[in-house]
Amino acid sequence: MRTVFIGGLFSEKQQEDVYRNSKTMPNMAANVHQWNIVNGLTDEVDIINPLFLGNYPNEYKKIFVAREEWSHNERSSNISPSTINIFGLKQIFRLFNLTHEIRKKIKKQDDTVIVVYSLNTSFLVSLRLAMVGHNDIPTCVIVPDLPLFYITNAGKSKLYRILKTIDWKIMVHLCKRIDSFILLTEAMKDKLNITKQPYMISEGICEVDDKKYDDPIENNTICYTGTLDREFGILDLIRNFLAVADDEWVLKIAGGGNAKSEIEKISRENPRIIYCGILTNLDTKKLQRTSKVLINPRSSDEEFTKYSFPSKTMEYLKSGRPVIMHKLPGIPPEYDDYLLYFDNTSDDAVQKGLIDVMSKTTKELNEIGAKGKKFVETEKNCKVQGKRIIEFLRKLLDKNDI
Repeated sequence: MRTVFIGGLFSEKQQEDVYRNSKTMPNMAANVHQWNIVNGLTDEVDIINPLFLGNYPNEYKKIFVAREEWSHNERSSNISPSTINIFGLKQIFRLFNLTHEIRKKIKKQDDTVIVVYSLNTSFLVSLRLAMVGHNDIPTCVIVPDLPLFYITNAGKSKLYRILKTIDWKIMVHLCKRIDSFILLTEAMKDKLNITKQPYMISEGICEVDDKKYDDPIENNTICYTGTLDREFGILDLIRNFLAVADDEWVLKIAGGGNAKSEIEKISRENPRIIYCGILTNLDTKKLQRTSKVLINPRSSDEEFTKYSFPSKTMEYLKSGRPVIMHKLPGIPPEYDDYLLYFDNTSDDAVQKGLIDVMSKTTKELNEIGAKGKKFVETEKNCKVQGKRIIEFLRKLLDKNDI
């Protein structure tokens, strides 16, 4: 079985270029998640990757991205389609170029399954057009999140919200022609009206890192890395941290988002808040594994948390450091033994949780972190999760061969 994987991941060379030319924070969490999936699918994978880039000129420095052929192992043949990186034109070019590249791939190969990463309208339309005359090839969409919940993002115009609402309805309609789904949470199937198509739940996938690190743990450091959007609770976290932490503790923050300027201002005025900027994936991992405690302030009050499993949870646990967060509806119960939870979403509960974790001994924190790292690297690694996905895709292929 050969898999054609359609997604927005970056090769190592492309990643360097993306960091150099991005004016906003690239979505490295999605990049890591996609690579973990690809690595779990063995070496029988060809990638078509229309890059997930911000729009020129406000978010990305380049107006044109050239077509590129590349490979990630000896048996792969990957394509990055060209595009004009201007909003509107980008979507049109992506649709035509991606349709063309998919058609070329499926004409050359038998026993093929097409896997699409994310609910992206141009991906789904391109797939539908390319599949005309090839209905015998099974398709699968991996759904890492639901774009429905981006519609209410703070600061977006009424026109944006109208267009995104239409876009969501088109996505749901296109999903009716998809053969199967890989979802992060069970609740996603209801929003997508999945009633007959087979689906599986795979909330995350972890790459095992056998390298031994000797970086010292920074004393009395709580760390958050990720999106710095107000609606995700980052400013509430800062306020609650400053309310209870003494001068020996610092809160380190890395990432970008709509609260970035406010956080920079706070960090200039208060030495206990350290803004580390937008970091590369390697630097982010180092910051995580050298911090005493990792934290995620995302609240469980919002509806969208039923339909998401923050990739940060897997990333944090893999670092080997203890993780404190809210108990989100999308997190399976099997994780409860390895995470520290706030009692509820109130300021009092968050402050109590911070006091409790700061009062734990270094030995206690190290043991909690090691336990979580062992769990994800043993139970959620690329090999284990990849095997589940391969078995699911093979059943689709066998069914289509009947």
